[in-house]
Amino acid sequence: MKMAPRKMKKNKMKEVNSNMSDKLVVEVEERSLWSVFAGMVMIFLGIMLVVVGIVALLLYRVEPKLDKSINTPVLTVLPSSTSAHALTIRGSVNKDIKRVAVYVNDKEVENAVWVDNGNFKYEYPVEKEGLYRIQAASISGFPVRKRSERSPIMAINVDWTAPSKTVVLKYQKEVDVNTLKVSGEAEPLSTVVFSSAGSKYTAKVDKNGKFSTTLPLTVGSNNYEVEIRDDAGNSVKAENPLIATRITGSINGNGASVDPELPESAGELEAALAFLQGNKVMGSFGVIALIVLAINSLLVLAKVRRYSI
Repeated sequence: MKMAPRKMKKNKMKEVNSNMSDKLVVEVEERSLWSVFAGMVMIFLGIMLVVVGIVALLLYRVEPKLDKSINTPVLTVLPSSTSAHALTIRGSVNKDIKRVAVYVNDKEVENAVWVDNGNFKYEYPVEKEGLYRIQAASISGFPVRKRSERSPIMAINVDWTAPSKTVVLKYQKEVDVNTLKVSGEAEPLSTVVFSSAGSKYTAKVDKNGKFSTTLPLTVGSNNYEVEIRDDAGNSVKAENPLIATRITGSINGNGASVDPELPESAGELEAALAFLQGNKVMGSFGVIALIVLAINSLLVLAKVRRYSI
């Protein structure tokens, strides 16, 4: 009789354990269902994101449609010729524009140059010499893009070849003045640079290869190094320098002495001779006067001899 309560307690405990197990199974099953549902939702969202990304990428790669209402960029002017191996393309545009496209020789080389406060910059590597035509256009919208009209063409000639070092110089090697007139021939449209004692003097060569300039001279020997440069910045030194001597105490081209200690009669005599030689009437009268004087002298001598006899 005493063992009955213990059996009842055991039976109750078994029932409790059975009920708890059933509850745990139900909770686990519910959690598994929610996990599966959440996982399926995440997978679906992931697939949708991938699809949207692919569609956006495909739409982004489509050539932007022209919209003339979008502001056109303005390119910063570059030199017409350069010897650089990369072109730094700069420009400006309205601050509401965030991207620009860059075109070189009518081909798009970059479609997402970022604009910072209305300004943009792009480095274009140059692979060979030649003429490069640069343009830019504003880009707006995503993923469907629109673009402005292209900016006016800016042409740049890339030249890595040095000009010819052949130069012909024409000048007097000895002068008695403080300047020297120099003329000559060099590569057309280049610049001839004369350097001496830290000073530089330039002469622009015309399209026919001709140039002329004036160089200052000091007393004694003057030595000028000669360099030829092209518009791209390439340069080469001529084989021979220009050497000229300024002398003093000589007679200049006007016949006057340049030495202040000598009289200036040389110039006056030359002027008088030039006057007499240029005035033919005065010369004729002089000849006639000499003939008349000679005849009178002969008559006088004849009379004197007759009276003396």
